[in-house]
Amino acid sequence: MDIRLLEIDEIAGLCDFVHEVENIDDSCDDFLDVSPHFFSVMKDKEVVCYGAFDHETLIAYYLVSFEGIQQNVLPKNALIQSIEPSKTAVISSFLVFPTFRGKGLQKIFTKLAESEAVKRGFSDMFVMINYDNVIVKNNFEDIGYSSLNKGRRKYEVYWKSLNNEEVNSV
Repeated sequence: MDIRLLEIDEIAGLCDFVHEVENIDDSCDDFLDVSPHFFSVMKDKEVVCYGAFDHETLIAYYLVSFEGIQQNVLPKNALIQSIEPSKTAVISSFLVFPTFRGKGLQKIFTKLAESEAVKRGFSDMFVMINYDNVIVKNNFEDIGYSSLNKGRRKYEVYWKSLNNEEVNSV
């Protein structure tokens, strides 16, 4: 298995990958047309996308934004004053092909993203997880993430401080 950053020309294939994994029949023809911001920030390295490959076939991806977050994204009851929105990296999207789940890819990707965030001077990581995705929530909790709004919405917001954190390369 090979894990690496995806090149811009490989990103267009993500739509097909998502449709295959999620069994969606819609066409992906307009993906490039509707995503100019996405490709712009990929080019500027404000967003990175890691991919995992098995014999040249994409089996997972992990999208991370280094643009900061909007203050209004944080739950209103989140009393963590130490969060600096402009220094918070966001795990935007990730998906693992079903036959490769349970092999630790999410944790590997997260450690890579955390390491990159620290290199870029970010102090926090943030991810929104569907409230009923217990496995993913447990995986994030296992590596130090905390829910800021447990069970209150369709998505739970998970956060981790990277300050004073020794982030190991994978």
